[in-house]
Amino acid sequence: MTGISTHDQEWAKTDNQLPDHSHRQHGERYEQGKDESHNLLDSNDQRSIANRLGHASKEDDRQKAEERNASQTKPTEPAVRHGNEPSKGAKVDEELQKEDEEALKKNGAA
Repeated sequence: MTGISTHDQEWAKTDNQLPDHSHRQHGERYEQGKDESHNLLDSNDQRSIANRLGHASKEDDRQKAEERNASQTKPTEPAVRHGNEPSKGAKVDEELQKEDEEALKKNGAA
């Protein structure tokens, strides 16, 4: 007889094991929350200053990305969107842009 019961042996197996944290969400704390869960204009909102600054910088980055994408449109698009005929310069710019794209495709395929 060893002096240790089988019940004590079972408890001894799990004594030194770390708890299972698989139920926890992984990722950065700021990213774990749900979208639109805070009202930015609410003075009683309990968001930390760091989270407010993080949100502001993300919004700024998003706006800059939209501006970059908007600047990569066709040169004639703004005039057409406003119901006007594109200028001669815009038409020439669009032709040059098409030629550049075709040259890049040709060089990429060769």
